[in-house]
Amino acid sequence: RWLEGVPKPDELARRISPLEHVRAGLPAVFTVHGDEDGVVPHEHAARLHRALDAAHVPNRLLTLRGGGHGGFRGEEMVQA
Repeated sequence: RWLEGVPKPDELARRISPLEHVRAGLPAVFTVHGDEDGVVPHEHAARLHRALDAAHVPNRLLTLRGGGHGGFRGEEMVQA
């Protein structure tokens, strides 16, 4: 949706995707993602996690059960 009207939206989306920038030697990555995110599917975070693992980049994916897109509750922030 946010790329509507952009020339070659698929090409732009690919170029700005974090997956396109994964490589060995990156600093550690900590990702917090809600499994009920209605904006960015949780699978996107899982794919990034797998790509980072494959590149031997230290990383952790924390899935917040029932969490949406940001705006996490206090107890969720403590869990993170």
